[in-house]
Amino acid sequence: MKQTAVEWFFDNLKNHEIQAEHYGLYKQAKEMEKQQIGYTKEDVLKAGEMGEINHHDTKHIVSWIDEAKEYNKKFKSL
Repeated sequence: MKQTAVEWFFDNLKNHEIQAEHYGLYKQAKEMEKQQIGYTKEDVLKAGEMGEINHHDTKHIVSWIDEAKEYNKKFKSL
């Protein structure tokens, strides 16, 4: 699985002495990262399984996420 920058940084911190406050900062950074990135395909699928999004909407949202990823892959490299 691909790591985010925050996960990479925290994994590298583990090689050094970590104080308890570092873990709190890590959790805060992960929450900020999630807000900046938005919902993942997995988040949408999980919400659909839990009934928070109806099945029809879940399929459409996942489709849009896939389309956006393909678009970004194609045009961000230009």
